Parts: sequence; C-alpha cells; structure tokens
Amino acid sequence: MAIDTPFHCDHGKNIFIGSDVIINMNCTFVDNMPIKIGSRVLIASNVQIYTSSHPVLPQEIHAKSYAISRRMKLGRTTCNFPPLSV
Repeated sequence: MAIDTPFHCDHGKNIFIGSDVIINMNCTFVDNMPIKIGSRVLIASNVQIYTSSHPVLPQEIHAKSYAISRRMKLGRTTCNFPPLSV
C-alpha cells in the first residue's frame, strides 16, 4: 500500500484498504461511515470520496458506507458520493 501526501480524512478509523493499493496525492476521504477499498486498486490524484452529504433538511441527513471492488482505477479529480459501490 502506498499513500502519497497530502492525504486528508475525517477520522481515519473507518477506512479499510486491501493489498497492492496506491492512493495518489491530494485525495480526501470523508469517512463518517466505512470506506472499503479492495486489493489492487489505483486511485489517482484529487479523488474525493464522501460517505455523507449535506441535504437541505435535517431529517434527511444519512451517512452511507462506500465500497470499491478490487482491481479498479479511479481517475483524477473524481468526486464520489454515497451510496456507491464500484
């Protein structure tokens, strides 16, 4: 596993990363809920993964988990919102 800096996250304890993963520079993971990244995943620079969003009404606030399968590549400056599994 290799994570280039800068790397930003909310908690860090909700991020689970498989083997042979590369996360390029300037990525942001908002990990209010689990973010699961499988093995052999390449994440380009400036990728943003959010497990929560900012709804208009307070009763609509729901955090969702996020999963990335193995052997995937996310292109640079990708912004990903829940619920999503790739």
